[in-house]
Amino acid sequence: MQGSFTVCGEKVPFTIVDYDAVDDSDRRVITLSVPDQSDVNAVAAAACKEYVPRIWFCDPDIRAETLRERLEIRLAPEAAVTLYNFLPRFLAASEVEMMAVALQDYYARLRDSRLWTLESIQLRPQDRHNNTNGALYLGHAYSQGHRFELYPSAFAAGDYRGVWPCPTLRAVTQHETSHVCVDAALKTLWNRNLNRLGWEQTPMELWLRLPGGLETRLYRRDWEQACTSYAALLPEEDRAECPPCLINQPERLDAVRREFLDTVFSAEPRMLQSPEIHALTPKLPQLNEIVLVRFARPGAGMFVPRGMTAGADVQVIDLDEYRQRRAVA
Repeated sequence: MQGSFTVCGEKVPFTIVDYDAVDDSDRRVITLSVPDQSDVNAVAAAACKEYVPRIWFCDPDIRAETLRERLEIRLAPEAAVTLYNFLPRFLAASEVEMMAVALQDYYARLRDSRLWTLESIQLRPQDRHNNTNGALYLGHAYSQGHRFELYPSAFAAGDYRGVWPCPTLRAVTQHETSHVCVDAALKTLWNRNLNRLGWEQTPMELWLRLPGGLETRLYRRDWEQACTSYAALLPEEDRAECPPCLINQPERLDAVRREFLDTVFSAEPRMLQSPEIHALTPKLPQLNEIVLVRFARPGAGMFVPRGMTAGADVQVIDLDEYRQRRAVA
């Protein structure tokens, strides 16, 4: 079956593929559950609903913003990142250079350049609440879209997280790059070695409320030894903080984390020419891909919300309170 749906005034073609014929990491792939798989209109409507949130430039909020600049940052002949500036001002040359150098320093340390999947960065005009630490987001990654966003707070003066003698813009650029490029490579190591890394799970009936409101059962015992306070909140943020720490403040990393990072990063960077920066016409991308639709297998995608297991009572306490209890115990 083939068909199409309309997004932002453009027709997007799709074709049905066998479930195992495509890789989960292929961003063109959409997995659908529809009652009648032979109904092309129903499939098209479901595919459109699933596809649009993945395409950042179809976001109505972004389309309402003013794109002031579009820059290409070329790190190497085979690696380039497009920067879209929606801030209410033009970037200073020093800011562009700082991001470009931060990206290249990261790229040059990768043992396998094929891990580099970052394609674009969007600089958004409004800050957002961070539901992890309760502060303002510096950035937010969308790994399936091979991109991340930075917010005005990322451009504030001062040391990163208040602890590293490193500009916030440089470190957060590398933090979000970690989410996009190396999280999948490090996640298996982290998950298999949570205890060695200081992480543990609370009992099923006990959940921790992080400062930003997010709830989790994962707790870091040695939180005071984390390279930043942010790295002590969730394993995925631990993984994202470690690479910029390795690059900028390696002495803050423990031996276990350095061991795991060594599987992805070289001790010394490859020698590269200085990054090239090219101004491009400020316009949004166009839709130019064929969507691959596959149908979900029966029973896939089941989700059990917190507190719905075995009818058990669930207690939620603030992380700081739990830390205090553990200190007393």
